[in-house]
Amino acid sequence: MSFIDDSLKEHLIETTEVLFFIPGNMTIVRIIDTHEGFSMITDLIKTTKKVTLIWILRTLIFFYQQL
Repeated sequence: MSFIDDSLKEHLIETTEVLFFIPGNMTIVRIIDTHEGFSMITDLIKTTKKVTLIWILRTLIFFYQQL
């Protein structure tokens, strides 16, 4: 019975983490978007090719992770 309780508790904790994490991130993105924080990046990217866009985003993400 203890195994079931521990397993259920673990799953509930993981679900709760996701339920708080996603709205928190959505709020942060919404605030940045409201103050046009993404316009700097979108103004610099002028490509129409999907492959080029992916490489630009990968490069930005790589350097962002280094901060």
